[in-house]
Amino acid sequence: MSYGDRLMVSTFPDYAAFAATYRTSAADPSAREPTVTRLAQQLTAHDHTPRDKAKTLYDWVRRNVRYVAINVGRGAVVPHRASAILADRYGDCKDHVALYGALLDAVGVRNEPALISSGTIYTLPSVPGYGVINHVITWLPDLQQYADSTASNVEFGFLPSSDMNRPTVLIGQGVLAHTPATALMTRSTDLSIKVEPDGSASFTYRMEDTGPFAEQARARLRTQSPAQREESIEAELRSVNLRGNATLTTSDLTVADGPLTVTMNGTLESLVVPGAAASIRALTSLAGGVEADTRYWLGERQRTQPFICHNVAVHEHARIELPANFRVLDMPEAKRTQDRFVDFQSQYTFEPLSNVVTMTRDGATHFASEVCTPEDFAQMRPALEAIGRDVRAEVIVRSTLTEPSSVVSQAP
Repeated sequence: MSYGDRLMVSTFPDYAAFAATYRTSAADPSAREPTVTRLAQQLTAHDHTPRDKAKTLYDWVRRNVRYVAINVGRGAVVPHRASAILADRYGDCKDHVALYGALLDAVGVRNEPALISSGTIYTLPSVPGYGVINHVITWLPDLQQYADSTASNVEFGFLPSSDMNRPTVLIGQGVLAHTPATALMTRSTDLSIKVEPDGSASFTYRMEDTGPFAEQARARLRTQSPAQREESIEAELRSVNLRGNATLTTSDLTVADGPLTVTMNGTLESLVVPGAAASIRALTSLAGGVEADTRYWLGERQRTQPFICHNVAVHEHARIELPANFRVLDMPEAKRTQDRFVDFQSQYTFEPLSNVVTMTRDGATHFASEVCTPEDFAQMRPALEAIGRDVRAEVIVRSTLTEPSSVVSQAP
């Protein structure tokens, strides 16, 4: 998956020697200073398990230590002292790992630095050296997981995409390992639209995200001003060719992990023009749903370079309640498509007595890596195109200008 050819010349005989050199240069006598130990113990006073302690300290470091790189002398390859990083509240990746490691050591959670390549290089050369290796994260052997506290919007237990599926050099053990290849995101949405006799509508939309992107979305929402929040709502509606206004509420944004729930309540202008045959988009979500994912995948008709392909499991449900002056003429057909990468199905039903249309879309991807190849795309393209046709489906209706019950007959 790496781009281009590279030549690496090194005086290190192997990666074990390379790791030993980093381990020696990173040794920090200040790591056991009282200020470091006291902070770690205070922060984890109510934690009972190693994972709880590691998570608490990770969240504190990612939220309180800014990422700033100041490389003077050997600072490009040697971290600053943990006590200095704690006092300054900034540092680069090596400094983050040094401070986080010192805090973990203070509460008895085993850890070690893990050197990786962050960028377009997914393999390491046969000889070690800096340049290809340009980033360091933390390995927690007892928890069997990595942590990158420089990623301030990534919750504990996940890694940013730039760290995924990379070989690592574990400094403590002097061996090669590997970061996880994939991380699953799950999303469920529920959209309820009530159409009025004049073609306008009110709606309620609820979305729940779980996985690596939930905290990233929370981080954006935390920093939004009221004006930015309003702009984001308008953008959500425009992304599916709707106009209107809405209010947005969320689950607790102060938490550092877990599912994120977003709810929108609002009105839509001229969803459908009454008085003739017309179409209503068979929407099952707003921005970020199956339609948006499919639009991204099919953004290039032919791919010649590797591309990001996250694993997702999505359930979308929608309900359109029509007034009495609307009747349904035609409904989309259910679809099912499946290959080694994609599994998708949709379902559409109409209940004449209540004049309600219900729609569901369920999909999941099964990628072996966060990065797919052009050959992968060629294999999955037929399924993606089938999904692309389904998300453009429409419900065809015919309506009168007023509800039949409101028409009052008059004698001539």
